[in-house]
Amino acid sequence: MTALYGSSKPLVLSQYWFFQTASLSASTLEKSLLVVMFEASR
Repeated sequence: MTALYGSSKPLVLSQYWFFQTASLSASTLEKSLLVVMFEASR
């Protein structure tokens, strides 16, 4: 059981980091999209 947990831990960590990076880039994309739309509407 401990070996299984130990082997699955890096996978969980990488999934967590992937989620964090994806959400961060998504919010950055949203902000840049808002800026572009604002600039285009002026």
